[in-house]
Amino acid sequence: MTARIPWPGRLVYVLPYLGIGGTEYHVLHLVRAIAWREPPRVVAPDGPLRPEFVAAGARMHLFDDLTGNWWVGMRTFRRALGEALAEGSGSAAPVAGTRASSIVHVHGAAELLWLAYRQARRQKAPARFLFTSHGYFGPGARTSYRLAAWILRRLRVPVIAVSQEEARRLQKAGLPPGQLRVVHNGVPDPLQQPAPAWPFGDGRPRVLFVGRLAEQKGVRQLLEAFEQVSPAAPGARLVIVGAGPLEAELRERIRRSESLRTRVELAGPVPGAARLMAHADVVCMPSLDEALSLVGIEALACGRALVASRAGGTGELIEDGTSGVLVPPGDVTALARALERVLADPGLRERLGEGARRRYETAFTVEAMAAKTAAIYAGSESRPGDGRAWR
Repeated sequence: MTARIPWPGRLVYVLPYLGIGGTEYHVLHLVRAIAWREPPRVVAPDGPLRPEFVAAGARMHLFDDLTGNWWVGMRTFRRALGEALAEGSGSAAPVAGTRASSIVHVHGAAELLWLAYRQARRQKAPARFLFTSHGYFGPGARTSYRLAAWILRRLRVPVIAVSQEEARRLQKAGLPPGQLRVVHNGVPDPLQQPAPAWPFGDGRPRVLFVGRLAEQKGVRQLLEAFEQVSPAAPGARLVIVGAGPLEAELRERIRRSESLRTRVELAGPVPGAARLMAHADVVCMPSLDEALSLVGIEALACGRALVASRAGGTGELIEDGTSGVLVPPGDVTALARALERVLADPGLRERLGEGARRRYETAFTVEAMAAKTAAIYAGSESRPGDGRAWR
């Protein structure tokens, strides 16, 4: 990583979960990429990424997961946020104006923004507010967008969308364009770290999928497509890295298919999966929907040929035919034909990989994301008032 981005202010990050998803890694990348005058506070339920946040210098304030007992979770959230806002003030119940204003940057859950805003008002804690939308998916997505837009419009806080497509969806749900800024996701350069040895079979060419094993990620469609690819690329091997609710179903599907059984490995979660991409010949991202995939950006950074569906913000990530190949979401036949084409042509894979690396360097570095976010912090902090929208 190059020089860290300086930020002199007080930051409180609020997260609805602390698992191993894109929202959590987005915030972790910011914590690592910014040179803080004082440690950032992170308010979140406990989860597997907590040790990494602590190692990066964040001070953790934990609350109970709101998906369990809502009332218990809400009380513990108020307590955790109150502690984060009061920390360093010398008072458990600070009075407005007695200490520097904090920026409270809420990610992913607009209902937490509402609770945070009310808690800061109750506590009379000087604070500005900012929200980043990472996308809503599944059957309830439309309702979630409408609820988020209502809360954001009511509070009139600045909103960051991680892609132009995400901004469009928020506007469609009723959020005024003047509240929105787009800051594309960025990731640290995985080539700055040594790649671990490839721990899987020796078959070539190698196709790699990294992601949650869930409906949204299109992994069922990937298996169907790879069955069609097999006769055209008999040596190709597919490795699926990740865990999720579809794991047992996918394992049974592979076991029962003669064409998949010896050529597909369901590897489960693998530490350092981004660095493993350097060993893959093709990275496949067949998602049915995405805001802006960190896995896709990591594949660009590794200079890998990327075959992906044009879902959500993915069309902003990949230039079709230059830094990857795009297919319609859910189109198994188109996905199979695209994989066959790229697997059969080493020269094409090399050109796509070179284009992918250029795309990463010009648009999706973590330094670019951190610099744009810090500039937004500066604009938000300099506004008078109680956390209202852009200047």
